[in-house]
Amino acid sequence: MRSGDEALRSVRALGLSMAFLALFGSEIRAEIYGFQAISNSSGVSGAVASQLSVEVAHSEDHPGQVLFKFANDITSPYGGNIKGIFFDDQGGLGSIGGLVETSAFTVDFKYPANGQGNFPGGNLLTPAFQATSWTTFNRGQNKIDPGEYLEVVYHLTPMTTFEELLGAIGLGFSGGGPGSLRIGVHVGSIAALPGRDDSDSYVMSLVPVPGAALLASLGISSAGLFLRRKRDLASS
Repeated sequence: MRSGDEALRSVRALGLSMAFLALFGSEIRAEIYGFQAISNSSGVSGAVASQLSVEVAHSEDHPGQVLFKFANDITSPYGGNIKGIFFDDQGGLGSIGGLVETSAFTVDFKYPANGQGNFPGGNLLTPAFQATSWTTFNRGQNKIDPGEYLEVVYHLTPMTTFEELLGAIGLGFSGGGPGSLRIGVHVGSIAALPGRDDSDSYVMSLVPVPGAALLASLGISSAGLFLRRKRDLASS
């Protein structure tokens, strides 16, 4: 009887994991990417690059929108704040359609942004970075400081899918050009010394961490537990 109870509990655990995956797996569709420096005015751009990230997420509830979450995780002895975000969309996949600013932060960006969307240092890339959408801090100290983030809503053009957008990002990692999507950020106040305000530019780089990977691992772990319990019960 005890063996039967253990088997039943294992089956229930597996069932709950599979249900969890079925319910949320299709909704949690996200990739996390890093950044690489394209300039080094500060002398520490490489160290700063490893502390910047962007999560690219898509929900089935809003098939025409993609959320880009830009996070600043720069820690001491370095500093820096994100002053501008730039999209080079050579595939005509979409454009910035809004911003989500968390009330707990002092972040205040504007869209549509003024100017020509010149991404500092973008001309150093091959092909040169050509901003098609951009957003910059509004004024004063309202940039994306360490420990803060900003979510940018990207509206896809009709019939464009999330998978196509990810494919365009992949083309951007291969050098850009027709059909690609590249994303850059400009970071200032990297070396907060008297009379200095060093800034550098960064482009999104390939450090993918699928958002569903954790869910899948939970399901696999539960399945493995069930199979091990089944073998143990059969041999007892």
